Amino acid sequence: MRKYPINIFVISTWSYNEPLTHSYLLPYIKVLREVLPVGSHIHFLTMEKDDFPMNEMMRNSIEFAFKRQNIYWHTHHYKKFGVLSVFNYFMLILRLCFIVWKKGIRVLHPFAPVAGSIALIVKFLTRRKLVLDSWEPHAESMVESGVWKQNSLSFKLLFYAEKKLAKHADSLIAASMGMKDYAYEKWKLMPVRVAYRPACVDMEMFDRTYFENKRTRWVLQLQGKLVAVCTGKLHGMYLGIEVFQFLKSASDFFGEKFHAILLTETPSEVIEAMRAEVNLSSEQLTIRKVSHSEIPIFLHAADFAINPQKPIPSKRYGTPVKDGEYWAMGLPIVIAADISDDSEIVVRENVGVIWSTKKEDNVKVLQQLSMLLQDTNTAERSVNAAKKYRSFDLARKAYQEVYASI
Repeated sequence: MRKYPINIFVISTWSYNEPLTHSYLLPYIKVLREVLPVGSHIHFLTMEKDDFPMNEMMRNSIEFAFKRQNIYWHTHHYKKFGVLSVFNYFMLILRLCFIVWKKGIRVLHPFAPVAGSIALIVKFLTRRKLVLDSWEPHAESMVESGVWKQNSLSFKLLFYAEKKLAKHADSLIAASMGMKDYAYEKWKLMPVRVAYRPACVDMEMFDRTYFENKRTRWVLQLQGKLVAVCTGKLHGMYLGIEVFQFLKSASDFFGEKFHAILLTETPSEVIEAMRAEVNLSSEQLTIRKVSHSEIPIFLHAADFAINPQKPIPSKRYGTPVKDGEYWAMGLPIVIAADISDDSEIVVRENVGVIWSTKKEDNVKVLQQLSMLLQDTNTAERSVNAAKKYRSFDLARKAYQEVYASI
């Protein structure tokens, strides 16, 4: 690692109050602060959406707390893709260039390909280094999940940007070991500087020993229940009706003692339509929209967890944040095949079951899950899997490797 200070600019397209910012962005900014030489400054950008409002008092409080750590927070208003967004991004790029020159930024450190495409333009305009974090296929994922069309301008622009990022980024930090193969398969590119960092988990925050099981369930009024938990969206790029079909099958399999906790931002009308379609009793559901800091107590009240990511080809190269959090809390997971490296981990470490997502296979999956739930060592294996595959030591190692040669 270099000994002289280095100023970096972390760029994201998430709002500050989005769960991903707190589970997937801020923890790595903390690690970067630990890894970078003393005297280094970290600037970071969030794209503020109308769905995640923030008052001025809160904003000032957050800014003050970050400045005490040599971290400087910048915001820009987000606009959905369209004519106005083109002008908005043009103004953003100009603003980023100004900050880069004024603050002596040496390295652009975007998270995920969308932010990377913005950083790539800034790189060419300012001649700064670029480290793409969370390198994974996003454009194809949007098409495979049905959010975008393959002939859409959104897909074409981002897919082109992803190719250029693979070619011109000074370093790439992959979410999965398979990204090198993906780059060669899609673009005949073989990037040299590639580090690996999965979605790590804060083992102190997600520590099951901090909670007392009976009290947790008493607070949530879940005494005597067998509880499933599912965090994240249940529409768009994620499974929706399939999750509810599985919950209905679980209700039939386990009986009245079954209960499901859904921690989701999915609109209530969408949730209600899927619940009604499968005829699942509303009394067997707890639906909450919570902050990231509240998630551990709900996970602690559960017996197993569900990963709702769609089993589409591009998901082989991503990395789900939620799986590490589930495992850290001792929960076996229900997950589709070929989701990142995690589906293989589930089988290898015996910390969950593979789910076909087909209604007719749900009973077989539940039978396998029931055996895991009866195994008194399942929780310990799950926690060990989190330590082995989701430790922040992996992030520190990746960042030290990258910034030693940048």
